[in-house]
Amino acid sequence: MQRPPSSSNRPTTSKGRPKTAGLNNTRPSTRRMWRNDESGGGGKGSNYSETNGNIRTSLSRSQRIESRSGIMDGPPKTGSKIIGGRPLTGARLPTGSVQNRPMTKQGLSSVIPQSRLGTGMRSRLVYDKSYYKSLLSSKLNMIENELENLKIELEKGEIDRQQVLIYEQKAEDQANEIRQLQAKLHEYNIIIDKINTNSELDEISIDLNEVQEANEKLAEELDKIYKEHREKEMEIKSIEDKINMRKDEYKQQLAALDPNLREKHQYLIKEVELQKDNIKEANLLINTLDKRRENIDEALINAPMKQQALALNERIIELKNKKKKLVDEVNTNESPEDLRDRLLQQVTKNNEEIAIMEKQIEEVTEDINEIHEEIQEFENNFEALAGDKSEKYREMKLMEKQIDEFFESYVEELSNNSKIIDEREKEIVELLEIMSQNMEEDITSEVKMSNDNIENPETLADIHLNLQETLLQAADKVWELEQQLETSDKEYNEIKLESGINDENDDENNDITLFQNKINAAKESLYEKEQTLENLVIENKNLLRQLQASPIFTKIQQLEEGNISKTKEIENLKEKVEKLKLSKDYETIKNECLEKCKILNSRLIGVSK
Repeated sequence: MQRPPSSSNRPTTSKGRPKTAGLNNTRPSTRRMWRNDESGGGGKGSNYSETNGNIRTSLSRSQRIESRSGIMDGPPKTGSKIIGGRPLTGARLPTGSVQNRPMTKQGLSSVIPQSRLGTGMRSRLVYDKSYYKSLLSSKLNMIENELENLKIELEKGEIDRQQVLIYEQKAEDQANEIRQLQAKLHEYNIIIDKINTNSELDEISIDLNEVQEANEKLAEELDKIYKEHREKEMEIKSIEDKINMRKDEYKQQLAALDPNLREKHQYLIKEVELQKDNIKEANLLINTLDKRRENIDEALINAPMKQQALALNERIIELKNKKKKLVDEVNTNESPEDLRDRLLQQVTKNNEEIAIMEKQIEEVTEDINEIHEEIQEFENNFEALAGDKSEKYREMKLMEKQIDEFFESYVEELSNNSKIIDEREKEIVELLEIMSQNMEEDITSEVKMSNDNIENPETLADIHLNLQETLLQAADKVWELEQQLETSDKEYNEIKLESGINDENDDENNDITLFQNKINAAKESLYEKEQTLENLVIENKNLLRQLQASPIFTKIQQLEEGNISKTKEIENLKEKVEKLKLSKDYETIKNECLEKCKILNSRLIGVSK
């Protein structure tokens, strides 16, 4: 037997139970409540029903049957009259409070005006569409108000942005005015400095001319740069027009292609992009692997045990490769005769190659010996010919020695003079620093501003580089002159060997005069080059002084020192590598291997016979 279904699961009637049923009227009292009231006494039953109208007593099945048959013990629970032993069911009981009433899914409890269905009497509430419409309208009004506020804020932001642009333009104008005023102030400071130092008009006019020349040069450079900039812009525009034309032609060609070819083209473009991405990833992987390799190399340099382990690992890999080759040869399933033939062929080839190499070595050694003999014969003949007989030859030799000594002493004197000049420059700089320590800070700032405005460190660096290039060119010309002298000496010796020393005196005199003329011309050119060198050295020193005053020069010096230290470290590492290479005698190992190979070949030949 199943339990009867509950009220919630019980099916409704054909018309269905209305939602507002039983809201205004309470449930009528049952017979069991009436019976309890009769058993309890007359007047108290009404009060009990008023206070506990919603409480249901639990009765047994026999009591329920008796109540249905009409046997009651007491009066009815309510104050209604009894007609024929049955209570009146038309009487209305008072309703319970809204707070104690359960909340159902049909509605919520709140105070609303009375509705036509009787649902507004402090009972359960049902919301209709108008309530939700009012909620939606209120939300829409709130959203519209927020949108209006946001629009107002946006307008304010645009106005502020426009004002910011105006302020930026004003700031730029004021910055330009400040720069102009700074330039004027700088000029006035220079004038005051000249007045305070009691400088003459000639010096001021010289400075003014120098400044005007510098300004003219800068203006010319600016004009050149501007013209180059305009030309570059025109070139860029023309290139962009060409690119656009090419793009249009490309699009037209694509449109004219077949759809299959177009699809293939697009597919290939995608593949190219994928390959580019793969290449980028591979480059990144290569960079990471290079860094890792560098770290491993550094770790190996610091750890000799790791180096030994690496060498042993390489040896193990070589042995494994040899083992694989031998295993492959064994697994080829060749007959012993085939193996013997193949080994004999290899041996014969190796012997032929060794014989060819030995022949080449013998030929090279013979050529070397012949050349040595020829050199010795030439030296002997030359000494026999160029003996004490030829005085002119001796004079030429003396001239050569004098020229060589002059060049050697010239380089040494140059270096000594440059050192002395550098020392004097340092002393002057130290004295100037001592003098400038007691000067005021305003004057130092003005001097720095004048140096920064008049002579830019970048321009000074460029001038310094140009001077260095000219110095190098002068040194190259000196070297060319030395080479010319050497070539003339060689030509003279060749002519002398061909014609002999006991030739006619006229030819010798002509050669000597020509050679002396060349030497005199070289000396004159050398004197001119020395003067130009001295002038360039002086200019270079002045520029170096100006460069040393700039902060960029110190940074460049620091970078050069760092570069020198790095090059020294690299040279030390190279020396270590060369020492490691020298520690391993590869030639001895090679000779031992060749001897073993010859022994093995001879044994194989003996076995084959």
